[in-house]
Amino acid sequence: MESLNTSTTEYCQFPKIIGYPVILINIIGSLLGTFANMLVWFAVLKNTQLQTLSNYFLLSLSTADLLVTAVTQPLFIAHNIFSMRGECLKVLDKAYSMIAYFACMASILNITTISIDRLIVLKYPLQKRTILTKRRGLGIMALTWVLAAAYAVLSYVFEETKTWICITFVYFAVCYLIMISAHTHMYIVSHRFVRRRKQQVRRYSFSVLAYSKERQAAKTIAIILAVLTLAWLPYGSGLIVSAVTGMRLEQSCANPLLTAGFLNSCFNTVLYSWRNKEIRTTFRQLLKCQDPNLMRRESVSSFYIQRSRISTASSVFNDCNGQIFDTKDLNLNDSTDQRSSVVCAHFTV
Repeated sequence: MESLNTSTTEYCQFPKIIGYPVILINIIGSLLGTFANMLVWFAVLKNTQLQTLSNYFLLSLSTADLLVTAVTQPLFIAHNIFSMRGECLKVLDKAYSMIAYFACMASILNITTISIDRLIVLKYPLQKRTILTKRRGLGIMALTWVLAAAYAVLSYVFEETKTWICITFVYFAVCYLIMISAHTHMYIVSHRFVRRRKQQVRRYSFSVLAYSKERQAAKTIAIILAVLTLAWLPYGSGLIVSAVTGMRLEQSCANPLLTAGFLNSCFNTVLYSWRNKEIRTTFRQLLKCQDPNLMRRESVSSFYIQRSRISTASSVFNDCNGQIFDTKDLNLNDSTDQRSSVVCAHFTV
């Protein structure tokens, strides 16, 4: 480790035995993550049924993750290539650092806002539209990006000093405190709801079904929080050790830890598509070059047509039964009644 305030050529040296695997993993993560996050964008924009405030928060998260996978990771790959050659390009390093700080913090802050949104939906299902209006939601999203930009500027000003490490720790601590508090509250609220409705499933079947859907979304956020922790905890621990000892993390240690953190931006979309059936279905339709709205309209139309046919057949069947029972008291020599009975007998068979 080196001093936090030094910038020597030794810091630019990156062992090839570690560099090549790190570069390969980042290339794969960048390609898959960019494709997956762009797919989220197309899914929400193409499927009008997905255009809700909650999914707009998801879209904001996907934008932050797209900045990580499409911009930050390619710059990180270039940084590693030059480091293996023993070269330090200050312009490249500054650009990579600023975008990385901005995009990664925006991703974490967006996960925090999604946790708050899920808590409001679960705790206040009837008042959610008045509590979290579209205008307020857009304001929260804007605040998220402003805070991420402020963190990037502070990181540029303090340039990996102890002050920067303290600022990073405060950002992470506040985000985790909010997320853990929100998920603890969500667990308590959902547990109480299930316990109260356990004996009233038939009476409140619709509300229970809707509530279970929201619980599923809350569980998804909990899984994403766990993955986020596993991805960034090693690097965060390294920063804490660096702040305590006053020494800088070497690239042979810092770059693999950063790679794990960057891969989190790829996992977010995979987890959402895996846990959300509607998004997963839209993904499949887009990959098959199908219009999600057209497919949904055709599905709804076929449902109503089928129901109309069943209703028509049922009414004809009932009419025929009525005619059969009525013809017992009528003159069967009448040709019209005979034809009617024959037709109805055909339906009853």
